[in-house]
Amino acid sequence: MRGWNQTGQKFTGDPDIVKSFLYTNPYLLWFLVTLTYIIIHRNLIYGFSGRLPTPVVYPVMTGLLLAAFTFKVAFTHEDAPELVVSFAQTLLDLSRGATLVARAKAVFFGIALVAVAGLYCVVIARKKVPEGSDGRFFTSPFPDTGHVYLSRKRKERHNPC
Repeated sequence: MRGWNQTGQKFTGDPDIVKSFLYTNPYLLWFLVTLTYIIIHRNLIYGFSGRLPTPVVYPVMTGLLLAAFTFKVAFTHEDAPELVVSFAQTLLDLSRGATLVARAKAVFFGIALVAVAGLYCVVIARKKVPEGSDGRFFTSPFPDTGHVYLSRKRKERHNPC
């Protein structure tokens, strides 16, 4: 076994971690994917905490991550339906009416909304530093917004998490 995912002509047929382990354990694959999205969700909420109202932050971030996760499940179902099992299939059944294009638009709209909110926090709200703080407590949400975009772009079988 040479590595994560064998690509190219030289090693195409060789066994790799994806073919030998994750294809045979789709529950582990979806556990890792779900864990990744939960961590991104936590980081986005932490990045906006104290700068935007909590009743706004939680629904927006949850909506964005649910849109991205359901897009991931739907795309995987189209590309490799044998990997979509149990709760991922249930989630897909709950959102059956939406097309891949509509899901992608929802994710891009959510990313744009979070980017605008992040700009607001960095440019406008940064001036309102709480008393006794050195002003460095705010964590930028932009890296995690990029993670949402990048995790949407990868095929599940090529995605380490």
